[in-house]
Amino acid sequence: FFEQTSGRDEPWKAVKIRWSEGGPSKGFDSSDHDRHNLLIELKNVDCQPALAADLPATDAVNIHDPNISVVLENAYVRVLSIRTPPGEKDPWHTHTWPAVVVHFGMPASQRLLPDGKKIPQAEVKGLRVTFDASSQPLHSIENLGSVLNQGYRIEIKPTTKVPVAKLVR
Repeated sequence: FFEQTSGRDEPWKAVKIRWSEGGPSKGFDSSDHDRHNLLIELKNVDCQPALAADLPATDAVNIHDPNISVVLENAYVRVLSIRTPPGEKDPWHTHTWPAVVVHFGMPASQRLLPDGKKIPQAEVKGLRVTFDASSQPLHSIENLGSVLNQGYRIEIKPTTKVPVAKLVR
């Protein structure tokens, strides 16, 4: 079992990430596939979400790439499915919010930056979970492998310090 929490002096104190190294499980007897469970505890979930802001034209969803889709969105999180076929590059894009990024294996790839810099990323055979503590500047990812690069980005939207009204019974 692994737990990652934000440090005392870190500005993104709004998340705690835990996952089990036990691998996939069925979940339900009737399920036809395995699942992985990832728990992300939002420390300010009892606070009201911040007002929606206009996202830049370069935001991963605003670029309208068919390989980037929203699979879940609510006032606190937006979950993206990002698929990069072998030999292809994502369009240039940014990410507005901090995020937990999950890959169930990842082919060799490289991160491309506007200044021409290329940052190699080695192939990963198993589960890879990372935390991007802030927004991500303009970039593209090139899949250098022979299999699909499939990842999920759980973006954490900002909240206020105003508590959510409690239900009175």
